[in-house]
Amino acid sequence: MKTEGYWAKVRKLHGKIQKRIRKDKENYLKEKCKVVEEHNKKGRKGDLHQKIITGKQKINTGMIQSRAGRDYTEKDKIIIRWKEYTEELYKKDTKTYTEVQEKAYTQEPSVMKSKVQKALWEIKQLA
Repeated sequence: MKTEGYWAKVRKLHGKIQKRIRKDKENYLKEKCKVVEEHNKKGRKGDLHQKIITGKQKINTGMIQSRAGRDYTEKDKIIIRWKEYTEELYKKDTKTYTEVQEKAYTQEPSVMKSKVQKALWEIKQLA
């Protein structure tokens, strides 16, 4: 039958394709590892992190609340709200601080050489 020979040929081609795909994937991963190792040796931690991450990064689709409690999901409104929030932070009274009172400290006497030698001798006796 023609169909049996056809499907045998298809299976054989499929096996060859899968073998080639595995080989290409292995070569790709080896190359990626080599690049990561080079970045690690050079101390490029930021680049190293970017090289390790594969696929698409998740886009932050955030939400923020207005002063009135409404939820904003549009990018422009979120940016405006962040601007308002940071301006509010900087408008706060910066003159409120607590006064630090200095205390009088007495300096301890320095360690005598004889006391250090005695302590080392005692440690040797214990061992």
